Amino acid sequence: MFTSLVRQATNNIVRRSVVAARPNAAEALFTTQMRSYAEAKKEGGEQKKKKAKKGKKRKKETKDGFSHIPNRFIRTLPADPFTPVAVPKISMSLMRGSQYVLKNQRLDKIECETVEEGQVVILPSMRNTMVRLQPGLVKFYKNEDEVEKYYITGGWMFVYYHGPVQLNCTEVYALSDLDVNLVRVEIERCKELNKSRDDKVRIQAQMAIEFLEPLQKVLEENEHA
Repeated sequence: MFTSLVRQATNNIVRRSVVAARPNAAEALFTTQMRSYAEAKKEGGEQKKKKAKKGKKRKKETKDGFSHIPNRFIRTLPADPFTPVAVPKISMSLMRGSQYVLKNQRLDKIECETVEEGQVVILPSMRNTMVRLQPGLVKFYKNEDEVEKYYITGGWMFVYYHGPVQLNCTEVYALSDLDVNLVRVEIERCKELNKSRDDKVRIQAQMAIEFLEPLQKVLEENEHA
């Protein structure tokens, strides 16, 4: 402690002697430091103002963006919601995430599995509703002779009484693009991996089996359909 006090006193004496010997230099140094501090303070204030202004602009853009999001289904609603509407066909769009798989397909009906109500059939002019889709088979009937089949891994379906229906799904696969034999081979491979001592490998194998077994069942039921 004594050594540090001596060092501090020595530094003060040297500093005073330098200032006494070069008063102009000391004054110039002090002025420069004060100017630098003032400029830094001013610059910091300007940056804060810019950030605040930018933040307000972003909030306004976000607000305006949400208010102008187009909903083609809502925009096409009849002006009077109590007016009866009769549409001959469903206008169906099927989406995987944010991408269209099918868009504005004209259909007679849709058959699918839902979480709350089980098997449902959607027909034209049905009331507005939203249902949670069960992983499984969805059938799109263009007419009695033409039916498209898709396997979905779950999602939501939005039905509007004036015709539009939209299905938002996690994953979508056309049944015609899938091979039941390849699915069987993959299930056997995953069952072997499920015996692994590595927890990560075993968990991934279990998840794959949980996905593939329902798919295999759907493919086998529709193999000769």
